[in-house]
Amino acid sequence: MSSNVEQAAESRAQKVIEAGPTHVFRLEHNKENPLGQTIVAGVRDRGPAGCLAPVIDELADRGYKVVLVADNPAEGFLKKRYEQDSYRQNGFRLELVRDETGKEIDPLLAIAATRPALILSGVSLTGNPATELYLTKTGEGQIPSIWVEDYWGVATGAWANDSGQMKITSFNLQPDVICAFDQKSKVIDLERLKKAGREINEDSIIVTGSPVFDEIVRQNNEAINKRVRETLSVDNQDLLVTYVGGAPPLDLSILKTTVESINQINNHGRHLKFIARIHPSIFGSGDLSRYKSDYEKILGLVTSAQVVSTADKDLSTEELATASNVVVSPYSTVGIRKVFEGGFALFMLFPTVRRDLENATGLSNLPVVESGASLAARKSNDVRKMLEDLLFDGNLRAKLNEAQRNYHRLDGQNTARVVQQIEKLLS
Repeated sequence: MSSNVEQAAESRAQKVIEAGPTHVFRLEHNKENPLGQTIVAGVRDRGPAGCLAPVIDELADRGYKVVLVADNPAEGFLKKRYEQDSYRQNGFRLELVRDETGKEIDPLLAIAATRPALILSGVSLTGNPATELYLTKTGEGQIPSIWVEDYWGVATGAWANDSGQMKITSFNLQPDVICAFDQKSKVIDLERLKKAGREINEDSIIVTGSPVFDEIVRQNNEAINKRVRETLSVDNQDLLVTYVGGAPPLDLSILKTTVESINQINNHGRHLKFIARIHPSIFGSGDLSRYKSDYEKILGLVTSAQVVSTADKDLSTEELATASNVVVSPYSTVGIRKVFEGGFALFMLFPTVRRDLENATGLSNLPVVESGASLAARKSNDVRKMLEDLLFDGNLRAKLNEAQRNYHRLDGQNTARVVQQIEKLLS
């Protein structure tokens, strides 16, 4: 592994540690609870929180008691979600698990106090140490567990690297069921488990898809586009490019390359607007202020577009991406989602990024790129031309849309498939 990739893995792992603390919440609601079983759902950051949220809602709706183990990057997302009127009207609220004196208690003790019947983990590139730790302490196999992937190959990332460098996920346990991102992810997971000498029943890896992608089937893209552009005062005729950051240290150099490429674009007389969003793993860390300053310095180099601030705007990165003409990213889930929506994304798969991607996921390329549904820049000199083509080449966009329809269909049933596996384990 190159030193750059090692540094990226080490840096990301350190950000995860710094982004704590871990809190344990009960998800209270007005639903009757005839089932009585408690499910502990663990989320590490924004990605897995969004991935599991539709499942958590469905479990609560069915009458299960739900306890959420949330680290700092996920906590804000969950609080914002359950403070929406549609949830509050049904009595949804997050309540910290406390002792009899009202004091917050150690996460392990808090989880144990809930007597879980099942552990549900949203698994991303940053892993989910809180639930892993609990399973380790209580003994493997004593409590059924399910991991739900929000990206390709992330459930088995730790087993891919025998050098000990893969500290991002550091899973030592094998769950009862892995809900795979797609069929390709299942193949990656099986190969890794076999390579690691783990006995595995292939039927325990179920292709469910990521639950959060069910939202794409139901969302109104036109309404989202209208709300985002009105909120940001961006005209419908303006071209909007959103950069979705990855984990440091590779992220800043990629943002700079994106800015340099935008400055060289022929905008064909159209107004070009640019947004940059910091990766959620940075929030809650001690480096946020410095990182924002680094972003601002790079954005200060933009000369051929107007930089649009999203500060103090109640807009998610997913909403911004939906309203954008093009999303640029190293290999983020938001970029993948944009493609699944039928939109356009440019992935910055430079050599250092590709090595990081392969180490973390087992992928040497992104399936959405392999299928012809999206573009990937392999070197910095590719970026300007690819961005121009995505913005202005109608024939290319039509070709990408055709590949999206052929290879990346959604049926809106990912959540239902995950819930089915949960209830099988509980029955």
